[in-house]
Amino acid sequence: MDQKDLRELESRCIEENPPWCVAACPLHVDARALCERAAEGDWNGAWKVLLRSMPFPGILGRICDAPCRLACKRAEAGGAIAVGELERACVLHAAPLRPSVPLPAKEQRVAVIGAGLAGLTTAWDLARKGYQVVIHEPGLQLAHALREAYADRLSPKAVEAELKLLDKLGVRLELSAPAGWGGFVDSCLQDCQAVFLSLDVLEVSQRPLERDAEGRPVIASPA
Repeated sequence: MDQKDLRELESRCIEENPPWCVAACPLHVDARALCERAAEGDWNGAWKVLLRSMPFPGILGRICDAPCRLACKRAEAGGAIAVGELERACVLHAAPLRPSVPLPAKEQRVAVIGAGLAGLTTAWDLARKGYQVVIHEPGLQLAHALREAYADRLSPKAVEAELKLLDKLGVRLELSAPAGWGGFVDSCLQDCQAVFLSLDVLEVSQRPLERDAEGRPVIASPA
């Protein structure tokens, strides 16, 4: 085999890259491992696959729209694997014990404004890393908008079971946060070293967002 043929063969190798389905997933869930565990009837093992990537599998596993199906190579042979359905089947089985061991506590405090998926995930991730986190939810119930949007798939019991993880991590919750974000964000920055402001909260409050040429929100650091 000459060098040209060898280079062409190398260009087709994806050994060092994740499978197409994993790359297409925003959370990089190991879809192949999930399929293997489900095929074996090992639902505890399937849960562990989800837990490696999903912050709230009991929620996300029920509402995932499975972008991996668009990249599934099995589609070329007659139909993509319904990974989203496998996730839903998994979370219908009892979850294994999930010990929550955060890193040593840090002094820095972070305010998370809004309890949609982005806000909840940010709070979960930061709390696991030891930061002091408080969620400011504009509604009267944590994740109110999320519950309403997926009422057909998310039972109150399932949501509460997942959100208990935040309580175990020491995340504080403040309900009925002010709707006018300008002054409120400034007041949060007086008590915290950082503020995470969910875009869905901004859209609900109809506060205009400054965007760059590609349409992405402009992020500015406080002075």
